[in-house]
Amino acid sequence: RRRHPGLRGGKVQPPTAVEGCPSICVVAVHPPHQEITRGYEDVSRVCGDAAQRCVLAIGDWNVDANGVAGLWSRFIGGAAPHFVE
Repeated sequence: RRRHPGLRGGKVQPPTAVEGCPSICVVAVHPPHQEITRGYEDVSRVCGDAAQRCVLAIGDWNVDANGVAGLWSRFIGGAAPHFVE
């Protein structure tokens, strides 16, 4: 199966406890400058349940910060993210 070229991730155990997250899904993104048509299945396969609540996603989303929530479900799934500035 071909992986998504703009997405890499892994499930890791944080060095210190994170409430409600025994593991964290860490994802690096750089989606193409076109419609995102896949990615969710890859993140779900690699991260399992962590992809629904415990995600750290970094990278160039090719949209401004307000546009990330609209792309989130196509890559990650789950609820829209909370932003930290």
